[in-house]
Amino acid sequence: MKKNLTKALLATLIATAPLAANEYSYNANSLFALEGGYASMNETAAGGSGIQPDNFGSYGLKIGAETQDYRIFVTANYLDINNFDYAYTYGVALQYKFNFTQKVNFFLGANGGYADMKLSKGTSVNSGKSISDTYFGGDAGFNFHASELVDLELGGRMFKVNNDLVDNIVTGYASVIIKYQMD
Repeated sequence: MKKNLTKALLATLIATAPLAANEYSYNANSLFALEGGYASMNETAAGGSGIQPDNFGSYGLKIGAETQDYRIFVTANYLDINNFDYAYTYGVALQYKFNFTQKVNFFLGANGGYADMKLSKGTSVNSGKSISDTYFGGDAGFNFHASELVDLELGGRMFKVNNDLVDNIVTGYASVIIKYQMD
């Protein structure tokens, strides 16, 4: 599964490389972002897993590129869930920016990737079970241009995990994005 995800990520990066080389090249930037957020998770009703976690923090790293209208990120997130030994997601996000002012833009995007989680022992009917599966979803938010080199982003993300223990994860987040010119 990880090999398929790696191949899909590589194909996506190769397919989007022409975006940075076309007429938008004068606005192409590389991106590095740190993210923090607040999230919640819905357990799947089937099987009555009894997970019932509280709302939890999420922390992430995003590396990507942007043109005038598009952004692509490779993402890694840690979900700080009480009833889990660990909970990580790794993926790709592709976003379209609606540039309605020079200082702010709105974005809509799609994301997908791989979720790797393990329930703590003794916390539910499904104690010790692992979740290692794909996810897909969407995101939306506002990107504020603080300077030529820094953007501040407020957004929301929802994704569906393809698993019988966890259903949807919803996150509200804030990011600091450092921009630099590509060579």
